[in-house]
Amino acid sequence: MGILNQTDEPHPDTIIVGNVQITFTLSDKRQINSTVYLYAKDGPAEINERVDMMQEVLERQFIRVDVVTKEAEKFAAELGFDAYMEHFGSIADKKKAGKLLSSQDKTQLEQHDLAVRNFKLRQKTLAEQILAGRKKLNGAAPA
Repeated sequence: MGILNQTDEPHPDTIIVGNVQITFTLSDKRQINSTVYLYAKDGPAEINERVDMMQEVLERQFIRVDVVTKEAEKFAAELGFDAYMEHFGSIADKKKAGKLLSSQDKTQLEQHDLAVRNFKLRQKTLAEQILAGRKKLNGAAPA
């Protein structure tokens, strides 16, 4: 309830009259919750200040998870791209050797340049997003 004063009554400044629940979904398996308590003495300015402060804390946690997720996505894409390039090399070797290519192999050969461009663009975008997230975490950019 609240802190008792010398008459064993709760001090009016510590009486909780409500709360605000804030929940952020960090990933498909993680959430973070916070409760902001509202005291009898609070006016709109104090309530807004307390809620804003807690939202900033939770937003920072969201950014941390987002950066880690994007780093993992970038790494996984690099591994996938390495496997793709190896597979593409085997198709190119088949073509050079004059072997018959399946329609799927032909399509992959035709779309190779586009796939490489898309991969590079996605990696660049992820790197920029990771850098922006790190700057926000370090206070160098607004959240």
